[in-house]
Amino acid sequence: MRRVFYVLIILLAVTCLLFSGCNKNDLTKGMSAKEIILASNEAMQDVKTYEIDMEMTMKMPITEDNPVGTIEMKGSGLISVDPILASFDYDMEMGDTKMPMKMYLTVEDDSLTEYISTPEAEDQWMKVTIPFDEEMKKMMDPKTSLAISEKFIKEATIVGNETIDESDTVIIEVTADGEALKDIMGAYSLGQASADLFDQMFAAMDGISYKAWVNKETLYMTKFEMDLGSMLKGIVAGLPAEEQAELNAEEQAMLEGIEAFMTMHYSGMNDDFEIVIPEDVINNAMDLSGMLSSQFPTELPEG
Repeated sequence: MRRVFYVLIILLAVTCLLFSGCNKNDLTKGMSAKEIILASNEAMQDVKTYEIDMEMTMKMPITEDNPVGTIEMKGSGLISVDPILASFDYDMEMGDTKMPMKMYLTVEDDSLTEYISTPEAEDQWMKVTIPFDEEMKKMMDPKTSLAISEKFIKEATIVGNETIDESDTVIIEVTADGEALKDIMGAYSLGQASADLFDQMFAAMDGISYKAWVNKETLYMTKFEMDLGSMLKGIVAGLPAEEQAELNAEEQAMLEGIEAFMTMHYSGMNDDFEIVIPEDVINNAMDLSGMLSSQFPTELPEG
């Protein structure tokens, strides 16, 4: 249960960054759905700061080991892109229990570091650092990320229009091409364990759809919705047979019946604000990086 929670936390943070990739002038006029999404991804490359409001709901079958059927997360965040630095505040509700939490994310010195307050106490922190090799650094380059975002799109369709915060938006539904992403990631030396995990994740993403609301005047992303439940089910289905055999009947029922839906709203593009990670958080966070690196090595073994 806790492992699923932390996977969702990290997935939420990465997704916030990955897809952030009063109107008179409609720049979307005459463009196809795919052209609009790609143009929006390119426009977002010029955004240096933005705010985000997010909401995620996860529902699971109630079992003896899992008496909580619904987990809800609501929160907001500030994100600075150059350099990458983010701060998130959110509340997690599990049944009648409500837990305020915080998270900081920074990219520096060729690594990504997350500081996450523990569910048990907001003043206790965990730290996870993920190192980048040369290939991963290439992925952080805007031109590379734009190329990846184009490969990610299998199909794109205009499904409607909506006014959000007095701005006209066009709604695009995108179907993901997980196989293309798996081919792209195959070129990067993620280590065999990490490569296997990403293979499962991208295979699970194949055919999954998300919706994006694009501002017609600025081409900025305004809103984003995605079904994470089917992705999680796909990852579980892709586990090796021996790992699936370790799950008991209740765990299998819970994972097969899991539902998770995420919505994000973007605003405050290029507003002037400062994000500071408190010194006591940096100095006192419990470092879990070694535990993760032992499971997911970043280099391929020799021989």
